[in-house]
Amino acid sequence: MRAVKWIMKKLELTLHSEKTRLVDMYFGKDSFDFLGFNNRFQRFRNKSWQWYWTLQQIPSKKAMKKMRANIKEVFASPSKLLLSMEEMVKLLNPKIIGMRNYYARRFARPWLWKIDKYINFKFTRWYNRKKQRNYRLGNAAKVRELTKQAGLASMCG
Repeated sequence: MRAVKWIMKKLELTLHSEKTRLVDMYFGKDSFDFLGFNNRFQRFRNKSWQWYWTLQQIPSKKAMKKMRANIKEVFASPSKLLLSMEEMVKLLNPKIIGMRNYYARRFARPWLWKIDKYINFKFTRWYNRKKQRNYRLGNAAKVRELTKQAGLASMCG
């Protein structure tokens, strides 16, 4: 800890005593969240089935919640029911592309896939309300095709 404090002093930075903690990441024991990512060491096998340890950066729980909130915000207003599918895609694409550019990492694909599913869920609910359908998630496959045709970007790339 003295060495860290010395380096921080040289850089003219200070440590926040309440937020700063030492993390034992040896053998994947602990992890920490920083800049929207959960950082941890994980054990994997390479192509020749040899074990190796690598740093895994995945979106943190707080970041996942924020991504869902950003998407939900687009669909929040009832006046959005007046827009066409293409207009909704134009509203949503910059947000999706921005989040994908920031959160796309080597091991983040399963988490980004969950956000893709959430986007499809929100589009399905929006479409059914727009068409005055009583069922909540009916036409999910049809809506996925319509959004694909309209040019909706994907979080998984």
